[in-house]
Amino acid sequence: MRELMKVIETYESCSGQQVSKEKTAIYFAKQFSVRRKRDLMNITGFIEGNFPFTYLGAPIVTGRLTNLHLDVILNRLPKAVLKILNRLLSSFFGGEKDGKGKKKWVGWKSMCKPTEEGGIGLRDFDEVQYSLHMNLHGKL
Repeated sequence: MRELMKVIETYESCSGQQVSKEKTAIYFAKQFSVRRKRDLMNITGFIEGNFPFTYLGAPIVTGRLTNLHLDVILNRLPKAVLKILNRLLSSFFGGEKDGKGKKKWVGWKSMCKPTEEGGIGLRDFDEVQYSLHMNLHGKL
């Protein structure tokens, strides 16, 4: 850790920028003793971070991501983004010619129906977002 701090100090002296130690966190594995954590935080001046946390808008968790974690991302997607994603997926199945979508033989909503109802089982992104919201509300 001391070697890492030397690298940070070299960066600071070369760049003229300072690492904000009170905003920089260390994330420890569960196996670390309290004494070892304290020693490392004293050496670095960093704080101890806790899971889960968000980095650049993405959830960072231990274990698997759940619908609850992903809802944070989907909740931020504007309707325009969902519409673009649906259009891209629709174009993938319908094809393009000269950069323009071909005439679709079947509407997007029909394709998103379950196979039992004549669709191909795709999920509309608006519906996915809505179902994640309902799933979240059901857990509250």
